[in-house]
Amino acid sequence: MGIEWEVREGWHAVGRARGYRDNGEVENSISFSTSAPPLESAELNLGFRWSRPGHTVYVSVGPYWSDYEPVAFNTAFFANLYRDRVFLSLQASYRWEF
Repeated sequence: MGIEWEVREGWHAVGRARGYRDNGEVENSISFSTSAPPLESAELNLGFRWSRPGHTVYVSVGPYWSDYEPVAFNTAFFANLYRDRVFLSLQASYRWEF
């Protein structure tokens, strides 16, 4: 979900939120598996978009949270891979129409 507000001609302030949920279920998994436990994640970004005919620049920054359920015995080897984290998400893009 997102919202954009035109601050002045060609400049937009942007706010975005995103959430994701995964139950971690893998069909026909072998006994030793790298399958992830259930996960909930969320991201919030604030940024700016500048555009003029033929060119657009977008930059945003914000936190990204991941919240995993405890790992099962068959995935204990990957416990560090599936631990809760908070990342800083930085996004930048440039579009050129020709």
